[in-house]
Amino acid sequence: MKHARLVRLAGLIDYITKVPGMNYQYYASKLGVSARTIRRDVDVLEEAYFPIERSAGIRFISKVKLPEVSFSYHEALSLMVALGELKRYAEFDGILEKVKEKVAATLPDRLSEIVQEIEKRVGIYPSTGKIAARVSDKFNSILSCILDNRSVKINYKSRKSGKTFWRKVDPYGIFFRRRGWYLVAYCHEVGKRITFRFSRILELEHMKKSFKLPADFDLDSYVMESWELMKGEPAEIEVKFSPRVGDLIIEAVFHEQEEKELLEDGSVLYKIRAQGWKEVFFWILSYGGDAEIISPKWIRDRAREEAEKMMKNYQN
Repeated sequence: MKHARLVRLAGLIDYITKVPGMNYQYYASKLGVSARTIRRDVDVLEEAYFPIERSAGIRFISKVKLPEVSFSYHEALSLMVALGELKRYAEFDGILEKVKEKVAATLPDRLSEIVQEIEKRVGIYPSTGKIAARVSDKFNSILSCILDNRSVKINYKSRKSGKTFWRKVDPYGIFFRRRGWYLVAYCHEVGKRITFRFSRILELEHMKKSFKLPADFDLDSYVMESWELMKGEPAEIEVKFSPRVGDLIIEAVFHEQEEKELLEDGSVLYKIRAQGWKEVFFWILSYGGDAEIISPKWIRDRAREEAEKMMKNYQN
């Protein structure tokens, strides 16, 4: 091996040790070579039995041999279906498919056939299946910063203005909701926690600065505070749904903080307290004349205004 490459490998080991979780391009820029060269160097380190993990940025890990695990029929069935569904929304550079293949290899032939048949006939579709391909590169890169509690700079495109801007953020968590993946992060420019959509993150730059995750942050609580995604002042809304849709409202769960009361005529009194009142508002409007906002008055007035606008649209 040439002296220059030995020096570069030593430098690469030093950079990975000091600043773990970065991508090939980062280390390439530090060592003055191409990302392809760094990829080959990492392959060489792996061949030399360096404990390298690269699914969420490149880092050294301790060699850990996991114990063998045996699954019951229902456990194996559930695991295979879950892996197949999760694969729709995050590629993880093909790792989920490898895990799925390894688990499948441990199953008896008959059970493997049953799993394959169930996969064809059981599905979860909260969104389109193309999302994973669009976010996998950003997902792993940001995930590495989350694991290391390291700040990142993102070039973000605003939905309202269409303009792009750079923001320095501390990434707290990642979640999937409705039709896309989202990043929850503390934005230093705005001075508060903000939800960023992955598809609007155009570029990102890893930073060396680390941050401390607030003790009061809980991803589940953060996500469930909203009706869907929007944040803002909490609003308590009371709606009366007609008997025509009452059974639909009763049988479905729309939010964990909802309250429902089935009235004698089949109508339903529905109460919800959530942030982002506009999302709740437009959900209610989707039921048209079968939903009447009872309170608060200012949201009831907004519904009347929207109804008047619709009337004007259909007058001609």
